[in-house]
Amino acid sequence: MRLSEEYGKLSSQNELLAEEYSTYKDNSLVMEKQLRRDIEFKSDEIKKLREELSSSISKSEADRLRDSIKIAEKEAKNFAEERNKLEKDNDDLRVKIEDLRISKNSFQRRLELLHSKNLETDSEMNELERLRDQISEVSTENRSLKSSLKKSTDELEEHKERLERLIQEKKLLAKSMNELESNQKSAMIKNEKLQDDLKMARNLQKSSKSVLQEKIQDKNEEIKKLINDYNNMKNELLDRFSKERANKKQIEQNLEEATDKLQMLKVREGMLLQEEEKLQEQLNKSKRIKSARVEKDYPPTPRTPTHDSNQNNIDIPLMEARVNLLESQRDLYRLKLQDLKNLAADLKFANEYLERELRSKNVTIDKNVSLLKATLEQRPDELGRNATKLPLFSRKSRTFAGGALAVLAIIRLKHRLEARKRRKIQERFIKDRILQQQRDL
Repeated sequence: MRLSEEYGKLSSQNELLAEEYSTYKDNSLVMEKQLRRDIEFKSDEIKKLREELSSSISKSEADRLRDSIKIAEKEAKNFAEERNKLEKDNDDLRVKIEDLRISKNSFQRRLELLHSKNLETDSEMNELERLRDQISEVSTENRSLKSSLKKSTDELEEHKERLERLIQEKKLLAKSMNELESNQKSAMIKNEKLQDDLKMARNLQKSSKSVLQEKIQDKNEEIKKLINDYNNMKNELLDRFSKERANKKQIEQNLEEATDKLQMLKVREGMLLQEEEKLQEQLNKSKRIKSARVEKDYPPTPRTPTHDSNQNNIDIPLMEARVNLLESQRDLYRLKLQDLKNLAADLKFANEYLERELRSKNVTIDKNVSLLKATLEQRPDELGRNATKLPLFSRKSRTFAGGALAVLAIIRLKHRLEARKRRKIQERFIKDRILQQQRDL
């Protein structure tokens, strides 16, 4: 009874093993066909890549792609070896399963024989024990075959994943090939364009070399002339600067003298004012005395002597004449004082103008010196290109404020001349009046 149960278990295990083997066999055949197709496809792709490498890409990219192709060929070779190994394992499994089938048949015949005889001898029991051992061995072998089958299935899955990776790498290689082709085409187009530009540049260089040399010579002559003009202008400006400095010193000296004269005139004016006040007091005092005496005197008689008032009558007109003379001299001194004030203001204005002009000329000279230094430091070819852009000398642009100041200066000068003419006429009139008053005295 136990033997029949064990035999039934063994039969069911053998049937399951046979089904798994058939499934594994079918899967192996499918995978084998797919591997063969992929290997053939990769071989074709490798041939195409080799042809494309030999015809279209550069040496470095070709070497890189050849290395990739060698790696792919090596992996394909490994796939082929693994496929052969799997086929060999399949053959071994097939032989083992066939042996198990034979053993199963023999066990079945012997079991049927034992059932028919229904003998329970010791030898048969030993035989049953031996059969049980063989069945256990077969079960162990079945388990090992299952593990081997599972391992083979895992290896097939791994090979499938590696195959997919190779397909992806093949796609990337194809994409890289396309990019390399497009880059090569664009590089060829750029190269042709650069060659055309180089030809045009060489032709232009040949045609314009002599013209450029002539232009450089002309520009060198212009630069020499510019340097000479600059030196002359610099010397002229230095001479003008020295003259203006001397004029400035003279103006400062005249200003100091005018200031001293102004102070002296102020002092004399104060003295004249004091003298005029004294004379005015004396005149007022004499008038008061005269009026007082006229009130006290009686009309003269032939016997009485005349009153001594002629002296007073003579002194009063004299004092009035002296007062008038002093007033005229005061007016003359005031005119001269105003002239000196105007002269001092004009000298101050001229001094400020000269200082501004000197500062402006110094700035212009510094700019021209820096401009000439930059011009001389340039190379001849750069100088030929930039010569037309360089100004001969720097000029300060005119502004509206400067024009307005110039107009105001002209108007001020005109008014000053008219005022000076009027003062001259007034001064001449006062001098004539002083001379007349001096004659009267």
